[in-house]
Amino acid sequence: MNQWINQKFIAAAISGTAIAITATVGMSHQKAIALPAATVNQIVKKSTVRIDGVGNGSGVILAQDDYGYVVLTNQHVIEDLGDYEVITADGQSHPVSEIQELDGADLALVYFDTDRTYSIIPQGNSDTLIEGQKLHIAGYPGSQNVASNRTYRFMSESLIGFLAPSDIKDGYELIYSGEAVPGMSGSPIINEEGQLIGVYGLTDIDFTTGTSYLYGIPLNTALKIATRSGIELDIPKAANNKPNSPADLFAPTPGNSFTADNNNVGFEIIGNAEINSFVIPEIVYTGECPGTKLESQEAMFFSNTTSPAPDRRVLITNVTRGLNRDPLPYTDREYEEGQISEKTEVTFGSKHDNRNFVVLPGKNQFKYEIVQIEEDDDFETVLEEGIFSATAKKEPRYVQRNKQPVEETYCPNDDKYCDKEKKKVRIVYKCPRTNRLFGYNYNPSKES
Repeated sequence: MNQWINQKFIAAAISGTAIAITATVGMSHQKAIALPAATVNQIVKKSTVRIDGVGNGSGVILAQDDYGYVVLTNQHVIEDLGDYEVITADGQSHPVSEIQELDGADLALVYFDTDRTYSIIPQGNSDTLIEGQKLHIAGYPGSQNVASNRTYRFMSESLIGFLAPSDIKDGYELIYSGEAVPGMSGSPIINEEGQLIGVYGLTDIDFTTGTSYLYGIPLNTALKIATRSGIELDIPKAANNKPNSPADLFAPTPGNSFTADNNNVGFEIIGNAEINSFVIPEIVYTGECPGTKLESQEAMFFSNTTSPAPDRRVLITNVTRGLNRDPLPYTDREYEEGQISEKTEVTFGSKHDNRNFVVLPGKNQFKYEIVQIEEDDDFETVLEEGIFSATAKKEPRYVQRNKQPVEETYCPNDDKYCDKEKKKVRIVYKCPRTNRLFGYNYNPSKES
C-alpha cells in the first residue's frame, strides 16, 4: 500500500457522496513569484500530515469545517477497513472521524475533529504546469512496520511530462523523476509559489534500467472528477502566496445538472414567508410542571425548473455532516400536482426518523432527485437532481402549566391491595403524563 507499483494496479472501489465542499474560486491576476525551496517547505510542512492505521501514507490539509479539518490523500492509503489517525505537524494524533472516496480517481477525503488551529494549504492551478517545471513533494516516508519512526521529508524534483489521455488511469497524469519512497502516497505536490497542484500516489519502475517514474494526479483533475460525482471541491486559490481562509464545507452548491440556489429550489414552509428557513417551535412549560416539547413544522418541496406532473416523486436526503449516516435522513414525497410536493413533517434530530424528516440546528445541506415513474413502476427517470441548503432554528414558546385534578382510586387505610368493592375515589393533583411519542419531557420529581 505504501508504494503502488504500476504493474499491480488495483481498481479502487469508489463510492459516490453528496457532501458538498464549496467556495468561490478567486483568480489572481498577479504574476506568480517563485519562492526559495526553504520558504515553500515552511508553507507546506504546516499542512502536510501523516496517516497511520491499518494502512499508512501521507496527506495534506485541504479545508476546514465546523468540526475540524479535511485532508486530501490517496484512496488506496485508506482502502482497508479499520481505524486510522492523522498525525499533524505538531505531533498531535487525531482519530479519523469520516472517510469519503472520490468517484473516478485514486483520491479520498479524510476528516478529523479538533478544536486546535492548523494551516490550510494554498491552492494552485495545475493547468499551467509545463515540462521542466520545478516541483516539491512533502510527506512522511516509511513502511507500516516502522510507522512510529516516520518523519517528515521535503524533496524537490522536476516535471518531465504528462501521460497521454488514453493512458490516464485513476486520474494519474503528471510524470516526474525522483526517489520512490514507501509511505509517501497521498503526499502533496507543490509548485514554486508554495501552492498545491497535485497529489502523488503511484510509482512505475523500469526493471531493465532500474529507473523510477513517479506519477501524480493534478489538482484540477480532482476538482472536475469530484464535481461529476456531486462534490464541489472548488477551494479558493491563494493570492500573494498566503494560505486560504477556512472554506465553508456545507454552503449551498450547484447540483449535478441544474443550478440549485435557494431561490429556485428547496422548501416552502407553512407559516414562514422565507424559503428554506425552518423555525421549529419548542414548547417550554413553566409553573408547577416544567418541561419541554419539541414540535414539527410542515414543509413542501418546490423547483422552478421542473414542475409537478402525474407519476412524479421527489426524494430529498439530508447530507449534513454530523448526522447518523446509516441511513441518512430522507423523505420521499409525491410531486404530482400544483406547484409543490405533498407535505412532510420536519423536526430536529440526529438520525433517520420514519415519522419526521430530521434536521440539525443551523445550516443543513440537502441532496434531491425529481424522478418520473414509468408505466411498469419498475423503472424511473431522473428529471432533475442537485443540492440546496436550508437553515433551522428553535423558537421557544412559553406556556404556563400547573398540576391538574384527577380522580384516583385507593384502598382504605392506604392498603396496597383490597377488593374492588372496597376501593374509594379521591381527587389528587398531578402533572400530565409524558408523551414520549412527540419528544415531550418534564421533570418527574414534580409529579405527585
